[in-house]
Amino acid sequence: MFAHKKMQVAFVLATTFLSLPTFADAPSEGYHVAYKDISKEVLRNTIGILTINSTAGKKAALQTYAREAGQYVPVALLEAADTTPISSFGYHPPVDSGTIENYRYPIIAATDSYVRIVYDPVKNLSGWINLIETGKRFSTSVTMLHDLEALKSFSIDIFSFTESGKRKFYKFPGTPDNHFLVEKSDMSYWFLTVMDMRKGYLQLGKPRFNDSTLELEGVDPIGWIRIRDDQGLLTFWIMLVDMC
Repeated sequence: MFAHKKMQVAFVLATTFLSLPTFADAPSEGYHVAYKDISKEVLRNTIGILTINSTAGKKAALQTYAREAGQYVPVALLEAADTTPISSFGYHPPVDSGTIENYRYPIIAATDSYVRIVYDPVKNLSGWINLIETGKRFSTSVTMLHDLEALKSFSIDIFSFTESGKRKFYKFPGTPDNHFLVEKSDMSYWFLTVMDMRKGYLQLGKPRFNDSTLELEGVDPIGWIRIRDDQGLLTFWIMLVDMC
């Protein structure tokens, strides 16, 4: 299934189940760490997101490396269950507690076939992993934050990386005085789609679906949000899409 189709299905399920208390255990994006506890260095340095899946059990391990003089030296074998992803998409609690389901980690550096991920965002612990090697143990997906087309495949969470529960939308990128506020209490802003990227801003819109077929008919533009705040901290996160 293509990523945009997965996003469509996930969006419809999420928005439908949100209004039905009996379906509170439907698939959703669950956060493993609160925004206030994430190291500011992690939020400042994140340039992408690694998503991993495994049905081999939570003892499935990530081989981490250190980079020394241009070489990658093995450091530790980390069981996925001992790591702390920012979030994961699936059932909470999981239907199968032995699986690793859409664990999402910040990427803070990338080169060749290696990415440096943060496996403990509170303590800011990180290590390099080899994507080819990791792909033998896990299903992996890399989403770089500068990749507009990749971001379009996801729903965007604009509230979890703020403590106020409010976000500014700008009419145009780079026009700080021309904005309006939206609040987390308004559910219509919970699941947004990336439309464009420019000058450190993302243009977001609300997906519009056919009431009968649930097919995506289009995206209604809202405005632009800043990708990073005045301190250079990341202000959004990807969510909902199952990358299995």
